[in-house]
Amino acid sequence: MKDDDDDQPLSPCYGNVTVYKGDLKLLDVPNWINDRIISFYAEYLNRQCTKAREQESDAKERVFCVDPSLVFWLLYCSDWKDCKEALKSIPWKESHCILFPMSDSDSLYSPDHPLTGSHWTLLAFITTRNLFLEYDSLHKAPSKNGKAFAAKLEKLLDLDSNSSTYCVETVPTQTNNYDCGIYVISIMELFVQFSGPPPTQYLYTSLGSNQLLEKREQVKQLIRNIFNS
Repeated sequence: MKDDDDDQPLSPCYGNVTVYKGDLKLLDVPNWINDRIISFYAEYLNRQCTKAREQESDAKERVFCVDPSLVFWLLYCSDWKDCKEALKSIPWKESHCILFPMSDSDSLYSPDHPLTGSHWTLLAFITTRNLFLEYDSLHKAPSKNGKAFAAKLEKLLDLDSNSSTYCVETVPTQTNNYDCGIYVISIMELFVQFSGPPPTQYLYTSLGSNQLLEKREQVKQLIRNIFNS
């Protein structure tokens, strides 16, 4: 049930991310987390990466998490000049891995075309190898949006499509219809921990039912601590 204050934003903003009180409820089972929760965690992980690089003399390869709203906009924006301009916000030269959280929605929102997405996946781009890795907790074949985004990114970055590779990684299969977003933020965190693609065995030991429940609580507590809510 929606409360009157669910649409009240938590203050202050976290970078460019605004989280609302109602978003916290989405971290309770059996809810599907939205783009704001994923955006918040992407911003959090980017700050952790920056902090780690500043503290370590032998700085690891950088992992950068892209806001899912930007990913979605890039996928469906038809103005290539605007797309190329938007890509400047991503630190390509300083990053070894770029992570793109993706929705399976098939159009930009408009009054005539409401959002239809119901599943989150993660697309990783290994910049030094022109390698795309897709992580999907439901399907074992390349997703429509993942392939389309990779193809568009190749053109925007003037990459040779013949030299790039697209692989679907082995991921534990989710056992419900609402944990896909939790899988995505958990895999993003593993990328940060390993400074690159996590070994398959760690995916299986880190994405069990109990770990996913714990991740929901961890993110909820993190939001409360940061926003003092």
